[in-house]
Amino acid sequence: MSVCCLPVCRLSACYLFAAWRLPLNLMLSSSLLLSFSLLLSVAALMLPRAASATDALPFNLSDVVVTAGRIERPLADTPVRTQLLDRATIQKLHTRDLRDALRIMPGVQLREVHGKTGDQVYLQGFDGNRVLILVDGLPITATSGSTVDVSQVSTLDIDHIEIVPGSGSSQYGSAAMGGVINVITRKADSHQGGHIKFDSGTFGERELEQQYHPGQRHFSADVYSRVAGFNWNAALDVRQSDDFDLDKNSYPSNGYDGEKINYSVSLTRDFSASSYSLKARRFVEDSAYRTIANGGFNAQKFELLERNHLSSVNHWQLGEAHRFSATLLYEQQQDVSDQLKNDRQITLGNLYRDALTHQRKASLQWRWLPQQWGFGLASVVTGIDWYQEDLTQKKAEIKLSAEADSSVGSVELLDDGSYRHTTTEVPFEQRRAVEGFIQSTLPLSPQLELAPGIRWQTDSDFGYHSAPSINLRYGLNIHHYDVQLRTGVAAGYRVPNLKERFYVFDHSVNGY
Repeated sequence: MSVCCLPVCRLSACYLFAAWRLPLNLMLSSSLLLSFSLLLSVAALMLPRAASATDALPFNLSDVVVTAGRIERPLADTPVRTQLLDRATIQKLHTRDLRDALRIMPGVQLREVHGKTGDQVYLQGFDGNRVLILVDGLPITATSGSTVDVSQVSTLDIDHIEIVPGSGSSQYGSAAMGGVINVITRKADSHQGGHIKFDSGTFGERELEQQYHPGQRHFSADVYSRVAGFNWNAALDVRQSDDFDLDKNSYPSNGYDGEKINYSVSLTRDFSASSYSLKARRFVEDSAYRTIANGGFNAQKFELLERNHLSSVNHWQLGEAHRFSATLLYEQQQDVSDQLKNDRQITLGNLYRDALTHQRKASLQWRWLPQQWGFGLASVVTGIDWYQEDLTQKKAEIKLSAEADSSVGSVELLDDGSYRHTTTEVPFEQRRAVEGFIQSTLPLSPQLELAPGIRWQTDSDFGYHSAPSINLRYGLNIHHYDVQLRTGVAAGYRVPNLKERFYVFDHSVNGY
């Protein structure tokens, strides 16, 4: 396989997209996307391609990516257009979270998550509900609906970020209609060492206290070592912020007061023909911001979100042609949201909500590299995914009367004479899906490569659906210019998750 490392510059990159959407409905939506990309790259013919020189290059097309074809391929040879943001760039930008890192990526838009403190990703015109965010190929539990808040993912242990615009439903299923963003974390180092970082800033006169103290603070640290044959890594990232206000004459604040904390511990062990890894992550967000409540009262919203993640990824290599992978995921998320009147003496109408979600996933994948096909460059990747999620949600509200309707589970008398009404809004909802996929790369010539694929899904609530795709890459050299032409057609589908269907996103304290 030939790899081109560019020692000079990228001349230009131009991407053109068009999309045709089939009729959408609330339960299941589909789309058909056609994408075309042209990448022109220039290399000086007389400069030596020394391996030691590539480290100083601004970018390197030999970087290996996995998201586009679920198989390790050099960036220059992927049949599906892929954008890469490497660790060196992430560090130079002094990014604190995934939101900061994605700001510089072309075609990626960031917009605030309504009613939350973070941002969601828009890709190719699709909103955050239709762009799949992954960490090491595994999904993240959304905070509301299917929208993942990218400010919750710390960049402390990120190795690189892979962005695949275009429909990814044929490979990654529902929620990948607009594309896939896959965060690849660093592998635990076999050496001993660590890093510590601290930075801070101020909002100046916009701080509510007007004390000009550090309004934002960021601390991160990680340590790694090798113990008893295992490589382990532990990391901590804390991002704190004080609320600020652009208009001191009004009560609502523009920024939140609180912190976002990421904890992670990973353990890996590599053998000659196999590797095993176990990762545990925890995320805690504790935030508060000021707003105007229904009826004109000054109010505050407090939110405590806790997410616990445990995953295991294992690989077995059988000769040069076959590789098997097994992945297990368990994730729990609890979101406690309190919408309170600012006057502690007035508790009537205060709302307390508690939502608990779980997601479980098991995957098996087989990769085959048939050396006798396609000039030794052909590949076949196939696998099966099992997925399950569940949701429960409760609400408590302060009222003057003890009378309750049939939906209220309990009524409690408080010290001030008011009553706390507790309601189970979502008793227990569960959804399961089984999906199979196959993706292949078929070189028809040393320059022409075809990549067909298809995915089948059987959902416990929505039945059967399939999503095919086909991508084409053509490479040629014109007067010492390396040119890569990529085009693809894919069908996408969208299955709403439990939060979209049952989660009560109520801002009654804000007037709606």
